[in-house]
Amino acid sequence: MPGRLYLDRKICREVLTVAVGQGLAVAGVLFGIRVLSTLLRPNVYGQVALAMTIAALVTSAAAGPVGNAAGRLYSPALEHNRPIELWQATRRFFFEIHLGVLVLGIAVLACVALLVDRAWVPFGVLVLATSLLGGANVVLDSLQNAARHRGIVAWHQACGQWGRGVFAMFLVYHWGPTGSNVLCGYLTAAGLVFASQMTIWRSTLSRLTVFQRGVDPGSTALVHEMRKYGLPFAAWGAIAWLQQNSDRWFLVALTDIKEVGVYQILYQLGYYPLALLSGLVGQLLGPVLFGRAGDGNDPARLLPVRRLVRRLGIHTLVGTFVMTIMASFSHRMIFALLVPQEYRAVSHFLPLVVLASGLFATGQVLAFDALIQMRSHALMAPKIGCALLATALNYVGALTAGLAGVVYANVLSSAAYAAWIFALTLQPTYGYCPRVESAELLH
Repeated sequence: MPGRLYLDRKICREVLTVAVGQGLAVAGVLFGIRVLSTLLRPNVYGQVALAMTIAALVTSAAAGPVGNAAGRLYSPALEHNRPIELWQATRRFFFEIHLGVLVLGIAVLACVALLVDRAWVPFGVLVLATSLLGGANVVLDSLQNAARHRGIVAWHQACGQWGRGVFAMFLVYHWGPTGSNVLCGYLTAAGLVFASQMTIWRSTLSRLTVFQRGVDPGSTALVHEMRKYGLPFAAWGAIAWLQQNSDRWFLVALTDIKEVGVYQILYQLGYYPLALLSGLVGQLLGPVLFGRAGDGNDPARLLPVRRLVRRLGIHTLVGTFVMTIMASFSHRMIFALLVPQEYRAVSHFLPLVVLASGLFATGQVLAFDALIQMRSHALMAPKIGCALLATALNYVGALTAGLAGVVYANVLSSAAYAAWIFALTLQPTYGYCPRVESAELLH
C-alpha cells in the first residue's frame, strides 16, 4: 500500500505539472493570437501561417521520426544501461535526416532566387532556421518526456509559446508589421529554448550515466533500430502533413491570402486547444504506456495496456463532443474577446473546427495501440490514406465553398482517420490466438 500511495501521488504530481504546462502554453498561444491579429493585417497573418506550415512539414517528416524513436526506445535503453548509446544514436539519426532537409532547403531557396524573386530568400532562410531549431527542440522534449521530467518539458513548451508571442510583438512594434519580423521573433524564442534544453539535457545525461563505463559497440545496432522504428514516421509524415496544412495552400491558390489569415485565426482558436490537450495525454501517458509494454515482445504485458489505450480513446471522443457543444454556445464571445472585428464573421464555424480537432486527437490517442507493440509500420496505411483523402476533400472544399468548404473537409477527414485507427485497435496482438484475444480486448 505505501508503494501504491507513492505511485498515486507521483502520477498526480505529473498530471498537475503537465496540465499547468499545457495551460500556460495555451495561454501563450491565445496571447500571440490576440497581439498579432491586432498588429498584423489578415494578408500578413496569412503569410506567417503559410510559413509555419513549412516548419510543420520539417517537424513532421524530419524531427518526428527522431523524436518518436528516441521516446519509444528510451525505456528499453535505460533498462539495459545504455543511455549514452541512445543519445549518440539520436544525434546521428537527427543529423542524417536534417542534413537532407538543409540541402533540400538550400536548393529550394536557390530556385526561388533564380525563378521567382530574390526578395523571398531572407524570408525562406528564416523559415528554414526556425524549422531546424524547432525540430531539435521537439527531439529534446521527447527525451525529457520519456525520462518523465514533466516540469522541464512543461517549462520549455510554455516558454516557447510565450516567447514567440512576446518577441514577435516586440519586433513588429519596433520594426514594422511584416512577416519577416514575426519569424525573427519566433526564431529568437526557439533559439533561447534550445539553449536551455541542451544545458538541462546534458545535466540529465550526466546523472543517468554516472555509473556507466565506456560505450557499448552495439550502439550501431541501436541506430539501426531507431531507423527501423522511426523511418515509417518520415514516410507518412510528409503525406500526413497534407492533412493538416493543404487547406491553407488550397485557400491561397483558389481564393486569396487574406482568406488564409482569417482561416488561420479560426484554426488556432478551434484546433490548437484540443490538439494541445491530446498532446498532454500523449506526453503524460506515453512513457507510462511504453514502460508497461516494454520492448513489445511480451503479449501478456501488452494486453492490459491495449485495453487502457482504447479506454483513453473513448474518453477523448466523449470530451470532443462536450467541447463541441460548449463551442456552439460560446463562439461569439470567444472571438469578441480575442480577435479584432475583421476576423469575427467566421466565428460560427468554431464548433466544427473543434469537432475536427477532437476527432483527429481521438485517432492520435488510439494510435498508441500500434506504437506500444513496436508496429509503427501498421499506421502507414491509415495515415497516408487519410492524408490523401483530406487533401482531395480540401481541394474540393476550397474550390466549391472557400473557407467553409475546407472546414467541412476537415471534419470528414478527421472522422475517417479516427474510425480507421479504431479499426486497427480491434486486431489481435502479434502472437495471440485471434479468437481468444479479440474477446478479451472487448472487455
